[in-house]
Amino acid sequence: MLTHLAIRNLAVVDSAELDIEPGFTALTGETGAGKSILVEALSLATGERADSNQVRTGETQADVTACFEVPESTPLPEWAGDYDLADECIMRRVIRADGRSRGSLNGVPVPARRLRELGACIVDISGQKAHQALLHTGAQLRILDEFGGLSKSVEDFSARYEELREAERECDSLKQRAGERAARQDLLNSWIGELEALKPRAGELEQLDRIRLRLANRARLLETAGSALDALRESEHSAGGALASARQALESAGEFEPGLREAARLIGESEVLVDEAVASIQHVGMDLEEEDGNLDEVQQRRQALLAVARKHGSSQEELPGLAVELKAEKESLESLDEQLSRALGRRDALRRTTEDGAAALSEARRRAATEFARAVSDRMQGLAMEGGSLSVRFGETDAAGRRGRDRVEFLVALNPGQAARPLARCASGGELARIGLAIQLAAVGARQPPTMVFDEVDSGIGGRVAEVVGAGLAELGERGQVLCVTHLPQVASQAGRQIRVSKIVRDGGTRTVSAQLAESERIREVARMLGGVEITPRTLAHAEEMLARGRVRQAPGGGSHAGAAGK
Repeated sequence: MLTHLAIRNLAVVDSAELDIEPGFTALTGETGAGKSILVEALSLATGERADSNQVRTGETQADVTACFEVPESTPLPEWAGDYDLADECIMRRVIRADGRSRGSLNGVPVPARRLRELGACIVDISGQKAHQALLHTGAQLRILDEFGGLSKSVEDFSARYEELREAERECDSLKQRAGERAARQDLLNSWIGELEALKPRAGELEQLDRIRLRLANRARLLETAGSALDALRESEHSAGGALASARQALESAGEFEPGLREAARLIGESEVLVDEAVASIQHVGMDLEEEDGNLDEVQQRRQALLAVARKHGSSQEELPGLAVELKAEKESLESLDEQLSRALGRRDALRRTTEDGAAALSEARRRAATEFARAVSDRMQGLAMEGGSLSVRFGETDAAGRRGRDRVEFLVALNPGQAARPLARCASGGELARIGLAIQLAAVGARQPPTMVFDEVDSGIGGRVAEVVGAGLAELGERGQVLCVTHLPQVASQAGRQIRVSKIVRDGGTRTVSAQLAESERIREVARMLGGVEITPRTLAHAEEMLARGRVRQAPGGGSHAGAAGK
């Protein structure tokens, strides 16, 4: 459950830190004070979409950190074991003014997607419009699956369904190939024949480029080689002759001066190098003289290789192996009937498995629906909806989808003897909020995340109904942690603790502050919520009485359940 929430530069909050305890905590304050920003901060920390507008004006970034204790029994994603969440789970999100964000889990950078996957396991946030999701049949099916503990079964079925879809796509592809087989075989035969006639060799294009350059510049190369030979050996004043004369002169004088003998030795080495250079030039000259290549033929060969490479979208280096690949495809086409037969067999087997899985899932859902309808209907009686009931109507789609074959719709009768009608057509805002809470309460026995957050989901109700809604939230708090943003004193008075959020204007700026209230402060805050321009002794007494009733319900054996407030 959530233990600590730290916020920096988010919207109107410049800095806030909250220590959150188990049980039911109410977040109260004037309209516009920033209560919902605390919920927004928790949503960001758990991976929800970030926006540059969330950064406080004049700041470069917003920073939100949420610390959780995760019970061992909490089902987590498989990858969560890599982050050592046993002692503490610290989820952090930084949002920059340019709209970019980064997240971390226990100090290790992670994408927002991972924060979102983990957050869905440990915290459930119901916003002001959350109960509107109850009006959609897709959401109703998910609620039923979660209640019945069928989420893993649905996940397994979805995996089999995707296998079936892949098998169907493979069959369609093979059928298409079979229809195009004759034309493709003719084309392959043509390509293979072309490559076998061309016989491309590895590295051939580079070799052709070298030959092409030599042939194109043959006259120039021969002229350059001849000039170099003349300069080195064959002319009257060649470099070789000059070196020989200098060496001989130095050798004859070397007996008088040792330094001249060393110079003569070095010139002798230079003569050797000149001889090697001459030999190399002569070898190249002979090769050029004997070159019998035809430049046009080389150009044609090169263009032929490039044209084939372009045709097949290959590099020249890949050409020698291309014929092998085309022959393999040709053999594959020849065995296409066998491949298609195997693929059809696999598809039909998967179809049978999928049909069986859809039938089993449907049967399990119908069993869960009976218990779900009974549990929600019982909870509705304690939420000032006496005589009301919920039922689940099943329908079937033409073909199974990723979640099976079923369509479900929640039907509600709000009064005794009234015909049940689809939830979307008969519930007001307040009734929808109470039905949503009844579903949450009913689901406690099936699955309740460690932390549940309600952001003004009690809007549109008041009086006795508000009191029984508060009792329902208190019951949820007994089994975990509940945070509720509320304007209703009937709800706040039943919380185990209360945090007041206030907005102050100072130095031309607006900021939000929050503080957990002591008992005396709670009395004044509940009195404020009761209304009136002036808080009178009578209002304070009424607030104190409401808080006292809330404490009675919270005490062991005090009857803190959704029906208690209605008695």
